[in-house]
Amino acid sequence: MKKIVFIILLFTMLSKAQEVKVSSGKVQRIKNFKSEYVDARTIDEYLQFHLFQ
Repeated sequence: MKKIVFIILLFTMLSKAQEVKVSSGKVQRIKNFKSEYVDARTIDEYLQFHLFQ
């Protein structure tokens, strides 16, 4: 799970990014995400369908 979150963080879009649409699951946008490794930024986190039922 940590590896998936790390990959998501690597491929996040800038705060001016377009809305993300997926065919299954959902995308949760987190604004001003803080990390000790990079500056605060907006990230999009993909949640598989079974995670939020």
